[in-house]
Amino acid sequence: VPLSAGRALAYAHRLIEEKHADQDRRDVLMHRLEEASRNDATRRLMRSPLQVTIMATLVDTIGRAPQDKWRLFNEYFGAIYRRELERDTHRALLSQYRTDIEIIHYRVGLELQVASEKAGGTEARLMRAQFEEIVRHRLSSRNHHGEQFYKLTQEMVGAATARLVFIVEPV
Repeated sequence: VPLSAGRALAYAHRLIEEKHADQDRRDVLMHRLEEASRNDATRRLMRSPLQVTIMATLVDTIGRAPQDKWRLFNEYFGAIYRRELERDTHRALLSQYRTDIEIIHYRVGLELQVASEKAGGTEARLMRAQFEEIVRHRLSSRNHHGEQFYKLTQEMVGAATARLVFIVEPV
């Protein structure tokens, strides 16, 4: 169940209390997160403890949560990518195919942006089959074929939907 803004901020408060000893620093970070929770774009990225942790990291490292969507999602993507590179699970995939993953990410962003601009598209979604097609298109354009193509497609789709939280299936 997604966190309410109040619960997200309560979690953020506990996180910041544990992470920072300086009360002034805590107050500044909480103020920034409260601002972020009032902004539509950033509030949507504060619905789980992991997302709140990443947003707290962003406001701690870059100041305020970015107000323009491109920078916000780019910074968020970068934070998640760095976090996942520190883990063993998909390190090889992320290291070897970073350019491909970034291009896939940008394509997904474009598709979602176009869908959200249509009437009633404020909560644009990409079906898994659509995402798989984007991955397949990118990999085939890079001359991946046969078993390698199939395996790499499945690995990227699985990593993106099951672990990396780049793509979240809401239902």
